[in-house]
Amino acid sequence: SENQVKTIVPNSNFIFTSGTDEIIRIYDTTHNEEKGIVVSYSGSISNIIVHKKFLYAISGNDIEVIKLKTFTRIT
Repeated sequence: SENQVKTIVPNSNFIFTSGTDEIIRIYDTTHNEEKGIVVSYSGSISNIIVHKKFLYAISGNDIEVIKLKTFTRIT
């Protein structure tokens, strides 16, 4: 089945998208390019919250924490 985008979250330099494909896509708005992806271990991502230096990806009852500077998963 095709990916359905569920969340689009902008911040000062990036746009984050997520959907049913369990992938967070990171777009750099300064250079107009995809910066990278982070694959969720928890399943379909229903919400993304960006706060200070972290991105929180919510999937069901699970929350994954990702550092914005390096786009690496902390949990």
